[in-house]
Amino acid sequence: MGEAYDQIFTKGFLRENDDPNGRILVNSLGNSKMTPGQTKRMGSASPDWAGGLSNNLYWRGFSLSALIDMHMGGKVLSMTEAELATNGLSEQTLEGRDGMVVDGLKDDQDYDANPEGDPIWVENDIEVTEEDYRLSICGCCGPPGEPYFYDASYIRLREVLVGYTWNLKTPLIQSIGLSIYGRNLDFLHNPAGIIDPGMSMGAGNIQGVEGFSIPTSRTYGVNARFRF
Repeated sequence: MGEAYDQIFTKGFLRENDDPNGRILVNSLGNSKMTPGQTKRMGSASPDWAGGLSNNLYWRGFSLSALIDMHMGGKVLSMTEAELATNGLSEQTLEGRDGMVVDGLKDDQDYDANPEGDPIWVENDIEVTEEDYRLSICGCCGPPGEPYFYDASYIRLREVLVGYTWNLKTPLIQSIGLSIYGRNLDFLHNPAGIIDPGMSMGAGNIQGVEGFSIPTSRTYGVNARFRF
C-alpha cells in the first residue's frame, strides 16, 4: 500500500537484518533460504528520465545524422536468464560446478541440545554444487527474481545516416541523394550487459519483465532520393 504503480515484487533471498552486509541466510544443506512468495520489492520498472539526442550536419553536399536514445534508471527482470541458469545453460552457472560455498550465514544452533534457542548465525562453510544450488532456489513456482534483476538504464546509438547529394539542375532531375544508414547499431552504455533492457514482454500490469524476447535487430540499408 502507498507504493507507486510500477513497483516490481518478486521472490527473493532471506537475509539477516542485523548483519551489516545483509548477507543471505542458508539452510542446513548450504543452500539459500527463500522468501515464501513474491514479497521482495526490487524497485520501479519506469526510468527516472528518458530522452534523446539528434544531430544533422551538412557540408558541400555531404550529410551526417545520428540519433541517440537514452533511458536512465529503472529495473528489468530477465526471465530468459533465470530459466537458462535454472537449466544450467547460462554462462553464470559455469563457476561452482565442482563445488562452491554460498556467501552467507548458517545457523550454528544445536537444536537437539537447545530446541528453544534463538539462531546463532555464523559464516557458512557448507559446500554445494552449482546444480544443487540452482535447483534448491528454483522451487515449485519458478526461479526467484532477485538474482536476475538488472539496471534498465541504457544509452543506445539508435541510428546513423551518411549521405551525399548531387545537384544536377537539369530539366528532368534537380538532384539525386544517396545515403547509407544503420539502425540499432550498439549500446554506448548498458550496465545490464547480457540483455537488451529496452525489451519487455506483455502489456498492462506486466512491466519491467523480459522473457524469451527476440534480440533487437541491427539493420543496414541504402536510400536513394530523386528530386524532379
